[in-house]
Amino acid sequence: MFLPPTPEPALSLPLLPVLSFCSQLGAQLCGWLCDSSLAPPRAPDCSDPCAPLISPGCRVPVLTHLCTPPSFPARSLALVGSGDALHLNEGKGPEPQMIFCLACQLKLGTSIHNMKMLLTLFLILMGSHTSVTQTPGFMDIEEADIYVLIDGSTSISPNAFRDIQHFLKELIKMFNIGPNKVRFGAVQYSHSINTEFQLHEYNTVYELEKAIDNIRQIYGVTFIGAALTFMQPLFKEARKQRVGRVPRYLIVLTDGESQDSVKEAAEQLRNEEVNILAVGVKGANEEQLYEIAGSKGRTFFVQEFSALKNIKNEIVQLIHPGKVALKGMRADIMFLVDSSGSIEQDNFLKIKSFMKELVNKTDIGPDRVQVGVIQFSGSNKEEFQLNQYSSKDDIFSAIERMSLIGEITLTGGALTFVSNYFKPSKGARQGVKKFLILITDGEAQDEVRLPATALREQGVTIYSVGVFNANKNQLEEISGQRELVFYVENFDILQYIEDEIISEISRSHDESKRIERLDVVFLIDESGSISVLQYETMKDFMITLVNNSDVAPDRVQFGAVKYSDEPQTFFFLNQYDTKSKIVEAIQKDVSRGGSTYTAKAIGYSESLFAQEHGGRKSKGVPQVLIVITDGESHDMPQLNDTAKRLRDNGIIIYAVGIKGANPGELLGMAGLKGNYFYVDTFEGLKNIQTSILDKIRDDSKPEYDIKADLVFLIDGSTSILPDDFIKMKKFLEAVIDQIVDGHNVQVGIAQYSHLYKREINLGAYQNKSELKVQIQNIEQMTGNTLIGNALKNVKEFFAPAGSRKVTRNIRSILVVLTDGQSMDDVSEPAENLRREGVDIYAIGVGDISHLELTQIAGGAERKYTVNDFSKLKFIKKRLINDIFKTVISTSRY
Repeated sequence: MFLPPTPEPALSLPLLPVLSFCSQLGAQLCGWLCDSSLAPPRAPDCSDPCAPLISPGCRVPVLTHLCTPPSFPARSLALVGSGDALHLNEGKGPEPQMIFCLACQLKLGTSIHNMKMLLTLFLILMGSHTSVTQTPGFMDIEEADIYVLIDGSTSISPNAFRDIQHFLKELIKMFNIGPNKVRFGAVQYSHSINTEFQLHEYNTVYELEKAIDNIRQIYGVTFIGAALTFMQPLFKEARKQRVGRVPRYLIVLTDGESQDSVKEAAEQLRNEEVNILAVGVKGANEEQLYEIAGSKGRTFFVQEFSALKNIKNEIVQLIHPGKVALKGMRADIMFLVDSSGSIEQDNFLKIKSFMKELVNKTDIGPDRVQVGVIQFSGSNKEEFQLNQYSSKDDIFSAIERMSLIGEITLTGGALTFVSNYFKPSKGARQGVKKFLILITDGEAQDEVRLPATALREQGVTIYSVGVFNANKNQLEEISGQRELVFYVENFDILQYIEDEIISEISRSHDESKRIERLDVVFLIDESGSISVLQYETMKDFMITLVNNSDVAPDRVQFGAVKYSDEPQTFFFLNQYDTKSKIVEAIQKDVSRGGSTYTAKAIGYSESLFAQEHGGRKSKGVPQVLIVITDGESHDMPQLNDTAKRLRDNGIIIYAVGIKGANPGELLGMAGLKGNYFYVDTFEGLKNIQTSILDKIRDDSKPEYDIKADLVFLIDGSTSILPDDFIKMKKFLEAVIDQIVDGHNVQVGIAQYSHLYKREINLGAYQNKSELKVQIQNIEQMTGNTLIGNALKNVKEFFAPAGSRKVTRNIRSILVVLTDGQSMDDVSEPAENLRREGVDIYAIGVGDISHLELTQIAGGAERKYTVNDFSKLKFIKKRLINDIFKTVISTSRY
């Protein structure tokens, strides 16, 4: 029953002299703290009955067994120490017992010291609820049953299958494995199914590693649906083996499209409270992955099996309840709660509990996450605005005070009502991500599409939570995307989607700020004018930029040069391929001192962008140099010319100056006023992080390795002002800028009013710069708006004789932009284009017809609306991601 000393304790306490528990706490506590009948033999020089633990006379390692009161959580503690240190380890045990192990050399001290130590131990006993010994990345989850469903089909090579095994072995190390803690099982599938090992078979990491190594690939065809059905009795058996509601998880790995249906089997598992995570590799069908997992938030996708290791931590975060939280982000979140007569009082309490749990997993505060609540039924009731409460306790109390309204369900009216609460007058903040969480159990008795669309146009992301009788189609109409809809069979299951919603919000926030594809080199001043503390602040600034990037060899790479009298390579672009390695390298660095020779360092840094050091200019990846300095350069005469040489070579330079830096030099380095930043103190670097991140984010671009004919059909009617027509052309240029150089995507442009004109033929300009010049030269034709006629004419771009799709797998994409309602029918010509295989995306600006846009696009998910032309930039990335995600997933099969 005794625990051995932990080799790598995480918490170290000073060794204070300790006297006997019995003598210090008295007989009352001693009755349950000390049971001498359970104690091991005493050391020869220990006289007190409780002396094996604490007597000053002890000189040898000793153990004692302490029983706990009935109400005490079942757990075990180990105190491990020698010399001058005492270490604490804690874990949960199967019986209500406590074990202390003390390898000590104790000395008698003052009674105050003794009482301090005693009080410390007592508080640890009474208040400890989590482990304090954790290896990096380790999650001390108290209980969970996890099965892994492994694709063993023929499409997976032997090397890839070994990558899967390696991933699984790394994954299990992230958990506290044991019969009463986290259990793992594995099943392999193709068209046949093998149970590799069940949950109860192996109880240690070592045993599981051996079992994973012994898995042999079965080969065959991919039938995921049958494999999901096969899992149902295994999870039922798991439920019988353990007392209480132990969370159950299924991790599905696949690299292909299932030959059978997956949706029904996955839904059945989820109805039985199994949380499914879907991991797709290479050719996996993303639509099927969503059906398997039930939501985008539980879906992962990597291009290679070797990249599975990169999503390990994200998977652990989803599995570990309580660790998923909205940390370090700013957001305004409104709850819109159905309070109609169909909701009974006990279910209303469950809704309130659900809201409180979500709030509990956020960083609440005026500069962090703000929360507000509206109730609705036939009428609407404000419970509290976003800025009304700034502490969790106040929010909890306000939620507790809520009472049912008990009328009909007018969701549309509620959506219109809540839209005002995302405005500054109701406590909303500008420039902060906005979310609405709708909770309803019924079908709306009014129109929901238009008010929901208006909310989304304000930049509000809507998550719809439907219970039992909720109308799924209405929920999708409200959220605008199926991935943002959560449906549960009853109110009890609400608790199981808390982490899922939190993860979705966090992911939405992360995606909006993520730097996607870039080569970044830091050039940091380490001259003698910078103190050690100031240098640390510079390093923190760099680490923030790294942590906000999607680091990988095919995504964002970082290199670094530090300089004073001479520049020195810190690390190359291709030297570190993970955030943790880059951060570790930055943290370890120390400055050398010296003078400031910035021009020499800029010239030197150019070599880090070379292909041999990981530079990807030849692949169309933007390259950025970030210069951070606090003084004037000793080689200023060479500075402007050296920096210009890099800029002419396509390297974007951002210059960051601190206190003594010369603004003229900063401008000379950056070349543009908007590309240099100046702060008065090193602490001021924190204030410009967001601005620099925004700049870098705009420079980065996703990789779209697809083949497509992309045609823009732009409105040139009289209702568009000349300045707005220019903004529309700028938008086209910005979209084209995000497309990787090369011949994979050919661009064509046509303009329409009541007339139609082909402006640029498909593929006429392969050079991006030339294409942008031609766009700038397009003149507005003016006239009335006949979109239907334009759709008939634009078909010329996609006819087999005029495109590449005859001989290759090339997608046809049409993007229609308009600011008004068409004077002719759009439905039939748009449908004719879709029959020809053309994917249509419709963008409406200002006062447009939502129905007409939907008819053009063929679905709400391909429709985009903004209030004016200056707002087009806000939908740029979403449009590009939606278009090319569709192309990629379609072209795989």
